[in-house]
Amino acid sequence: MLLFALCLNPLLWLLDQTLTGIRIGRGTRTAVVVYAVDITLLVTDAKDIPALAETLRRYEKATGACLNIRKSKAMAAGS
Repeated sequence: MLLFALCLNPLLWLLDQTLTGIRIGRGTRTAVVVYAVDITLLVTDAKDIPALAETLRRYEKATGACLNIRKSKAMAAGS
């Protein structure tokens, strides 16, 4: 599990820096929420979607990891 976390951390950091994310109240902005092996990406701007796809493609190419699209879900919230 530690090796998984160490390998995934650069991707999570890059996604958090790339995506607009959300700000709740006066708290800090976040775009990535991680619990164990579940990752939630908060996308609030349609312009973030191509950046998200490109970041994931680059990570997959660099590491050999791949996103399991069958286990992935997208959900619209808000207007």
